[in-house]
Formats: sequence, C-alpha cells, structure tokens
Amino acid sequence: MSENVQNQKIPIGLEFRVQIDAISLHDAIETSSSLADAVASFITMVTGVGMPIPKPMICYEISATSKEHDFVQMFDDAPFSDASRKRLSPDKLLEKLTAYHKLTDGFSVSRIGRAIRWYRLGTGTIDPFEKFNAYWIGLESLNPLLQTKLGVDDDKATCSKCGYQSTPTATASGIRTFCTQQIDDGAKLYRRIRDLRIKIMHSKEDLTSLISEASTLAPLTGNVLLGAVDFLLGIGKPWTSHDELLTNATPYRLQVEGKLVAEKLDDLFPDPHLEATHSVVKVDSSPDGKTTFTVTSRFTAVIGTGARLNVTKTGMIVEGKGGEFHVQSVA
Repeated sequence: MSENVQNQKIPIGLEFRVQIDAISLHDAIETSSSLADAVASFITMVTGVGMPIPKPMICYEISATSKEHDFVQMFDDAPFSDASRKRLSPDKLLEKLTAYHKLTDGFSVSRIGRAIRWYRLGTGTIDPFEKFNAYWIGLESLNPLLQTKLGVDDDKATCSKCGYQSTPTATASGIRTFCTQQIDDGAKLYRRIRDLRIKIMHSKEDLTSLISEASTLAPLTGNVLLGAVDFLLGIGKPWTSHDELLTNATPYRLQVEGKLVAEKLDDLFPDPHLEATHSVVKVDSSPDGKTTFTVTSRFTAVIGTGARLNVTKTGMIVEGKGGEFHVQSVA
C-alpha cells in the first residue's frame, strides 16, 4: 500500500490478498486472517519491524458456477470507534500509585513495575497464548518477592543415594504458595496454570488443542497477577480483578453484507468494494456514562459495469467487550 505525496509514492503498509477454498464467508475470513497473520509474523522476523495484527476488510465469493456471490466488507472509520469503554476510579488509581511510590527497595520497585508492564502487555493483545504467557511471566517476575514475603524458599531436591538436599534450579514456590494461601481454590487453579505453561512451552501437544484452556485461564492468571501486585504493595482485599479484559484494538467496526450479482465472473473485477462516508448527526451523553451516537453513513458501490450489489445486512462488529450497540434503523 502507498500514498501519493507530491507525485511520489510513499509506502504506508501492506495489503494481503488471499484466495482460498472455504465452505462459507465466515470460514474464509477465519482462515485467511490466520494465514495473513502468519505471514505478518514472518515479515517481522525478516525486517525486525513489529507488525500489527492484520484485520479482514473485504471478503467475497468467486465461484464460477454461480451468478450470486456472497460479499462482506468491514470499515474501521466509524466515527465513534475511540469512545472510552470503562470508567476509571481515581481513588483506586491513587491508592496504587501511592503504595508503589512508598516502596524504598529498588529491587521491589523494578520487579513490581515490570510485572505491571507484563500485565499491560498481556491485556493489549487478543491472542490467548500471548495473554497467558505475559501474565505468567509477570508472576514469575514477582516470584522472589512473594517468596520473601511468604517466607518460602526454592523447592529442594533430595539425592536418592545420600539424602543430600540441594536447589538445582529456581522454582515458582512463591507463586504456588501465594495461590494456595491467598486465592480462592488457588491450589487447583495453580495446578491448571502450571500444567498449561508446561504444555505450551515444553510439551509436544498440538497448540490448537490448548486454545480453549488458554482462553479460559488467561484472564484468571491475569487476576492472580493483579492480586499478587496488590499483596506486595500492602493493599488489602478485595484485590483488583476484572471479569472482562479489553484489548487496545479498535473495538467497533461497521460491517455490510450483501450479494454480488454478475452474469460473468469477470464482471466483478477489479475488486468490488464500497466507499463509505460517515457523519455524526447527534451525540447524547447520560449521567451513567452511556453515550448515544446518531450517525448517517453513505455507501458508494465500486463494481464492474456488468454487476450489481444487493445489500442484505448492515450492523456492527464489536471486537472484545466493553461496549454495547443497538442499531435502531438502517436505510
């Protein structure tokens, strides 16, 4: 992708075009998104440039045996995409900042600060493995502090021949003890977290079989990390926890679905798409924090002269949680 600046093409990004066999548009979007994401990861390896996660923009069927072709297009330029999705409690924020500021031990300052950064990193991604791993590493950075505060040492190994006890490697005894003593049903939760970590890092299991467990345990591990930070800062229970985690990705996308009708497949090309303009007609805010937008969107179909587009559905995609949409009318 490029942008024309004073008759000079300036590279601004990459556009992936994927042609695959799929049983539905949904399946095509899922498969092609996964493929594009994999290619983006390889590009990062080659260039050293951090690549954002590719987002699907347009998907349409190109079967030569049909005159009607499923079509869907997503738009990121909804005028309300940057609306805040949660309220910040100044009292809770001040409590944590004050407790952190009172730390005098440089080791504790660096470890707790790093753990908070790991939490932020995990919450900023949508991938369940990345979330889980970031939260676990955050806990590992707190492990020595937890060991000290809870009065536990690294686990000992006993020689089967002479009975000599040694510490062959550092262990997560601080994390385990914290979970067992401070978290409801923490012993069971710790075992699940530890088992998943081992499976992700060291086992020969297919990672796809672990997606469900990673999706379940990632937010729970994040809450354990938040509790450990509060515990080390001297903040009493109830500790910070979140039922839902919101990524920093743009949460709201406009989606238009329809049917492309063409006698010949060649009539669809060049790539059929919609050009959209949006205008905010009215904005209302209520005391409970809800904001209502009244928006007018206009679409212009850019398709071959021998084709037409029949729009069948217009709505919103909410990526992640934290927002609620009611589309009252579509014209």
